[in-house]
Amino acid sequence: MITLAEYLWFAQAGGNGPLPPPPSRAAVCTVRPYFAGLTVVTQQYGTLPWYDPALFALTSRDDRQAVYNAKRSVGATHCIMTFDPDEGGYVNRLGPYKDIIIPYSHMGHPERMREDTREVLTQGFTPIVNLGCDKDDGPYYQNALDRLHALVDCLKADPADLTQYVLVTPGWDGTFYGWTIEQITDFGQEFRRLLPNGYLAIEHDPGHIPMGGGPADWAIDGPMATWDVILSEYDYSDDTPPSGSVWQVACRLLGPKWVRPSDCDDYITTEYAIAHWYLGQGNPRGPYFPCAFEWWATYNWVQWRTTAESVASQRAYLSALGYGVATG
Repeated sequence: MITLAEYLWFAQAGGNGPLPPPPSRAAVCTVRPYFAGLTVVTQQYGTLPWYDPALFALTSRDDRQAVYNAKRSVGATHCIMTFDPDEGGYVNRLGPYKDIIIPYSHMGHPERMREDTREVLTQGFTPIVNLGCDKDDGPYYQNALDRLHALVDCLKADPADLTQYVLVTPGWDGTFYGWTIEQITDFGQEFRRLLPNGYLAIEHDPGHIPMGGGPADWAIDGPMATWDVILSEYDYSDDTPPSGSVWQVACRLLGPKWVRPSDCDDYITTEYAIAHWYLGQGNPRGPYFPCAFEWWATYNWVQWRTTAESVASQRAYLSALGYGVATG
């Protein structure tokens, strides 16, 4: 039973209109969050180097509208949301975010999760729902399963069945390396049992494509066939130029879309990329969707330790490898 104050909060925080029709698989899985390089001026916390998981730490609708407007202005299509028990802690312990409190848990307040999801959708963005279960998170794998079940129950309780609209990921780059091969396989299978047509993403750390078995992992009947999106983190920063760990991962995920940059080893041609392509068979629901999701820009940006111009240059470099708009 909600209080009058909560009801009024929900009414103020809700979306601007009816939900759009359920999106296509390509629209959900072509990920472009603009994860670094965006500045947002808020009434509550001043000027912020924007970091998406802080969205619902902004209790002012006007501040959240400023975020949506900023993201829309650069062509972002996705917003990152969290679904975990965290409440009263800090959004991020870096830079200006070290003092920004998480006012409520989406997992602990499912009615707010539905309202907030609707708000993101009516603003024209696709939610990426992160369950926050990286390797350091205690019993991380069981937590991920518990949160997945709670999320599905939460979103299906909406009359529109909000599971049709969201991309789910169990955690950040600590998922791989981090989880075991068996855990990654079993989580994907459980996700498909709950949501046969849902959308599932995995993030990996620099240089390590899940799960180490090469193209067979991503075959149409392979252990990764239950997943849809692969979110790559790259060891690339103002001080660390791209190298083999960027090129060798990107070419294997992009295949025929790969375009060799001028600073790359000569032998890593498009023909080489096609011969080493992991994702070519697709899965029973269609193609896989690779995204250059994170590089050091995100960590540095939220601390004001890099410039928007530098982030833009790095984003352009990764995009030109063949990622196109699917660049974080």
